[in-house]
Amino acid sequence: MQTAAKTVAAGRQAVVTTSEQVAATAKTAWTVVAQRKLVAAGVCAGLTAVTAASYAMGRRAGRHTHGPLTRLTGGRI
Repeated sequence: MQTAAKTVAAGRQAVVTTSEQVAATAKTAWTVVAQRKLVAAGVCAGLTAVTAASYAMGRRAGRHTHGPLTRLTGGRI
């Protein structure tokens, strides 16, 4: 009888542990779904920053070098 009681107790503990893990996973998933607008805004901001940086680098690379007098006069000389 003691062996059967131990087996039942072990089974019960396994069920409790599994249900706690499922509940934690569900809570995490719900948090992600609830914050989807914030996540989307963060992704959008990151893409915008990368695009702006690459555009600025391209503009800088495409500029011709000028001497100090030309820069000073704004390219008039």
